[in-house]
Amino acid sequence: MAVELYHFWSSVCSVRCRMALEEKGVKWTSRYIDLFAFAHMTPEYLAINPGGIVPTLVHDGEVVTESTIINEYIDEAFDGPALQPSAPLQRARMREFIRQCEDDFVAIVKLTAVKYLIPKLRNRWSEEELTKQAERRPLKFYRDIHSRALRGEIGEAE
Repeated sequence: MAVELYHFWSSVCSVRCRMALEEKGVKWTSRYIDLFAFAHMTPEYLAINPGGIVPTLVHDGEVVTESTIINEYIDEAFDGPALQPSAPLQRARMREFIRQCEDDFVAIVKLTAVKYLIPKLRNRWSEEELTKQAERRPLKFYRDIHSRALRGEIGEAE
């Protein structure tokens, strides 16, 4: 049973999936995707995840994307301790918490782009190359945030 996780070390969503795999005791192979080298936009990775985002789980050749869905899959597909409560009300509270995290995801993405990713990318790439890479982003959501962050259009209030 082959399990591979395509991930970036400091991606919050990747961390969630690594934690779930470890908690369940699943043996997995790390497939590191270096976002600073734009590895998430290579044809090879886009063939696995057309959105060009991390993480992506591949289990016996089948692809699962989106960290919340990946973690639900891990919980259901593998033996080990349950990752969600057994009581219906506790599961509902867990889903409320996850929903809140997902609703606030845009804020986390903006903060990460402005305070972490773009400054590190600027140490490696020219503004021209960063603009070109922003335009290549497959998903409009990330293309817009990447471009706005480069132009300094994401202010403190956002």
